[in-house]
Amino acid sequence: MTPSLFARFSGFYFFYFASLGVFLPFWPLYLKSLGFNAVEIGQLVAVVMAAGIVAPNVWAWLADHTERRILLVQLAALGGAAGTLGLQWVTSFYGMIPLLLMFSFFWYASLPLVEGITLTHLEHHTEKRYSYTRVRLWGSMGFVAACLTLSTVLFSVDGDIWWLVPLSLLFCHFGLWVTTLMLTSRPQMREHPAHITLASLLRHPAVLGLLAAFVLMQLSHGPFYTFFSIYLEGHGYPIQGLAVLWSVGVFGEILVFLFFSRYLAHHRAYYLFALAFLLAAIRWTMLGSFPQFWGVILAAQLLHAATYGLYHAVSVRLIHQLFPGRLQSRGQALYSSLNFGVGAALGCLLSGMVWDDLGSTTTFHAAAAIAVVGMLIGWLAVRRATPLDR
Repeated sequence: MTPSLFARFSGFYFFYFASLGVFLPFWPLYLKSLGFNAVEIGQLVAVVMAAGIVAPNVWAWLADHTERRILLVQLAALGGAAGTLGLQWVTSFYGMIPLLLMFSFFWYASLPLVEGITLTHLEHHTEKRYSYTRVRLWGSMGFVAACLTLSTVLFSVDGDIWWLVPLSLLFCHFGLWVTTLMLTSRPQMREHPAHITLASLLRHPAVLGLLAAFVLMQLSHGPFYTFFSIYLEGHGYPIQGLAVLWSVGVFGEILVFLFFSRYLAHHRAYYLFALAFLLAAIRWTMLGSFPQFWGVILAAQLLHAATYGLYHAVSVRLIHQLFPGRLQSRGQALYSSLNFGVGAALGCLLSGMVWDDLGSTTTFHAAAAIAVVGMLIGWLAVRRATPLDR
């Protein structure tokens, strides 16, 4: 990978995750400003996540059958930008649902395709400056930049300016589309052994266990994705304080991406995978038990370095190893659809249903219990998946 190509892929990750830096912290607050209750907010966030169940697999199928991955990435980015246009004006519950489905169907399409392209470009490069984690950390920087910038504007300007949230999403997705125009196609993918098919992989108990662990990890994130900003706002945290807490977690994620290769070289993947789940359980327990203590919440957010950064880096590497050759797109699509689709959608939907009835503390503690179950399944699955016979 040349420095120029490295910069182009880094730009894609920057704008893709900048859109997340707008959506995750501020979209629930925007919905609350429109007068939606907890159940409705949970449902509208879940709609976005639910599109991730189908979209990555549809686009991966198209990529495998057309071999036009870069063109598909460009079309998906353009569709995502177009989908955000209607969100500038539509504010009704039922009016938002089709727009969110359209927007997220395209939004979820591009990342799995680009993940596979990036990893294939990097396969033959051993230089640290051209590692996957060095490219991916620019996504974390995009998240932080968007989160801190939007929070500063929202905090500094008097009056109701929550309309800046959908407008910021539009800006990020337009920037994302522009970056896709500068990407180039990946080198020819190596063929995988004829006896290895997607169906055969999905029948392997280790692979099934790994995919189940993906669902459980994101299921445990449901209360966090849906209500973290609302939760802290209810305990008196200012908008800028919320942005700092979101960003602190992503700074920890950046450190993981910078040094992940060193960690993986000295520790088995299943130790790191299980550790991410264990720290997720601790994180949700801390958030649910001590919201009034800034220091505890700050420490809990620092654990994002493990619950997303370490978890994602190990997961992408495992998928790249387990789904060889032309199965790459399908493998990354499965990871995305089960992780950020099924798991996240169920987590957001269920947390919205129980948030008011059970209370925030019980909801976060339930999320911690789910993470423990995921840790046990993930530990066993990754131990068996790592040495799968090719």
